[in-house]
Amino acid sequence: MNLSEMTFRRKFSKNFYKSLSCPLAEMTFTTNFTETERGDLYPLIEKADGTEESVLHEGYRVNGSATRLFCAFFPFATYKMTVSEISGEAGFIFKAPEVAACISIKSTENGRQIVASHKDGTESYPLPEKCSTEFELTVSLRPGFFDIFYTVNGVMDYLVSFEVPSFSNSTLDAFYQPAKVFVKLTDAYVKSVSSSIDCGIGQADIRPLKYENGDIITEGGKIFLTLSVRLIKGGYQAVVSWVPGTLEFKMEGALFYSAGDGRIHGDVATALVYDRRDKIWHLWQRSSACGHVLAYTSFTSDIRYGVNIIDVTGLPHMTGADIDDKLFLGKKGDEDPEFIYDEKRGKWLFCLCRITEATRKYQYYFFESDRPDTGYQWIGCGPAGEETGGSIVKCGGKLYFVCGNSFSAKAEYRVYEWGKFDEFTYLKADYPDGGFRGWGTILPINVGTRRRYFWLTFDRFLTSKAFNWSYGNVYCF
Repeated sequence: MNLSEMTFRRKFSKNFYKSLSCPLAEMTFTTNFTETERGDLYPLIEKADGTEESVLHEGYRVNGSATRLFCAFFPFATYKMTVSEISGEAGFIFKAPEVAACISIKSTENGRQIVASHKDGTESYPLPEKCSTEFELTVSLRPGFFDIFYTVNGVMDYLVSFEVPSFSNSTLDAFYQPAKVFVKLTDAYVKSVSSSIDCGIGQADIRPLKYENGDIITEGGKIFLTLSVRLIKGGYQAVVSWVPGTLEFKMEGALFYSAGDGRIHGDVATALVYDRRDKIWHLWQRSSACGHVLAYTSFTSDIRYGVNIIDVTGLPHMTGADIDDKLFLGKKGDEDPEFIYDEKRGKWLFCLCRITEATRKYQYYFFESDRPDTGYQWIGCGPAGEETGGSIVKCGGKLYFVCGNSFSAKAEYRVYEWGKFDEFTYLKADYPDGGFRGWGTILPINVGTRRRYFWLTFDRFLTSKAFNWSYGNVYCF
């Protein structure tokens, strides 16, 4: 059966607005940590005279003012606090060497406000009237910014972003590794305090983790996906497990990258292959640290779970004298790699999305090599278009390449038979969507006694009005 002869049928669509997360830390109230002499869950940093603290199973109350250590700082983490009562102040202090910032709720004559205090100044923003009762404060970090959300009755809303220039280098190893986060309460009662890596306000760049021959890795009825977490601006790479055909997605961890510059980067569009013959993971991705070119690495550890920092090396760059779209060198703008091993021919197949010299638009270029990391030679490219998000798919004993295309057509997906790159057909669906240049993430998976073909894609909903590449909703066919 040819992929282009199939008709994919919409199963569901979903907006995962900050609803998936990988827990990092949580304040527990089953132990009265304010009075015990054995163990020190949350060390007391500062306490005003006459302050009284109490811990009940359902919360932590401070009459007066107290500051306690909560957890480690991470420059892309999200911190949450459920505030039940407050007549003073409740919030987080983020402290790194030589700098600190406090994001807190303050009760004033004019109502509750979110206040950001730091060495660059102090800013405040009023909370809506509905936050006069119990609500959840969410502070999500990105370099130089603190994005503020609030949740009332289970509904989360974005409030404001505070720019804090002194935290613009928060991804430097020397900055975040020794940094800590503290909880400060003044005449307040909180029911929960936690930290996590979450899935952001939108997701994109969905790819399955595969074996070397292109088969999708399946364990316990689940597959694993990398997807790009989109923040108010910028993002990073998440690892998510999925029970195919269901709405059971679980965020297992996140991937961050380093290119030897002493900092971590939230790069995206990762392609991961596990070679069972050598028991090695091979990884290609788009690296901002390397100048928006592709970067590679290999390793033996299982990075599907937890927060992992991966060292990568970028491709040698093209220069003005040798720019040639057919060369396997790093060209600024290269994105969305995909690769597998062709068992029949004994070749590694590779494709990358490149801004062509002729059209100045993205187009896929195809290569092959005897090795997964180097030695690739050009074997073809598709007709001009606006391609992105391609997948190499095995179907009916043949290899196909499927990618999104076009900023003018709402849901246009090209299907190439591998090796015949001068012609294509189109993917069909009963209720298609993908919001312009979506991804052709086709997933052949054995379910019971049948081979099923799932398709996960996403749209460009522009969840963040300030950031063009924020994306929004996920679709399953």
